[in-house]
Amino acid sequence: MPDAVVYLGALAVAIAAMGWLALAMDSYWQQIHGDGLRRTATAGRLRASGVAGLIVSFALTAWVDGPAMASVVWIMFVALAVVSIAFTCTWRPQWLRWLPCI
Repeated sequence: MPDAVVYLGALAVAIAAMGWLALAMDSYWQQIHGDGLRRTATAGRLRASGVAGLIVSFALTAWVDGPAMASVVWIMFVALAVVSIAFTCTWRPQWLRWLPCI
């Protein structure tokens, strides 16, 4: 598989993971889903999904480059994911409704 495809997958998983971590917070949940109440179990699953997504994202980058270079690439992907989710939550929070609430 070409490296660019694996990198794109790692970036997509990092963005999804940051979205799940954002949805685990009450303020972003209400901003995105309205006044619908969220259970504590849902917040825990969202946090676990976010952490698992970050681990999968790192594993994908390590698969391409090895652990030394992968850590640098992964940090850049996570930084890009954080910025993109922050901007999305600021300007178009409804776009995050596509994330499944696992």
